[in-house]
Amino acid sequence: MSDDAPRTESRQGFSARILLRTAPDCSAAELDRQYETVRLALQDHEDELDPPVTVTLTRESPDSLTAEELGAALFTCREALVDVLGVAADDPGVTWRYAQRTTVEEAVAVEVTVP
Repeated sequence: MSDDAPRTESRQGFSARILLRTAPDCSAAELDRQYETVRLALQDHEDELDPPVTVTLTRESPDSLTAEELGAALFTCREALVDVLGVAADDPGVTWRYAQRTTVEEAVAVEVTVP
């Protein structure tokens, strides 16, 4: 292949499952731990993806939350992910989705997909 040939860049997403307690009533110390845990778990993906991307945060827990509570419970995870990806929280190229799944242990599943 010649150096003048056009190159195509393949963009892929990533997923991670992080064992983490998420609840809308977490203490400040728990929120700090959440932020650092998510940031450290995903730091290898820093600057890896540029928008457009879709980010799905799935809360895994024995109990379920209302839609409003779910957003509050995942807020710190979202903020850590925003920092890791190097994008603004309101970047129009990032679509945020929230979900929840009933499981025995508490965790957050993070999936970033490229359309």
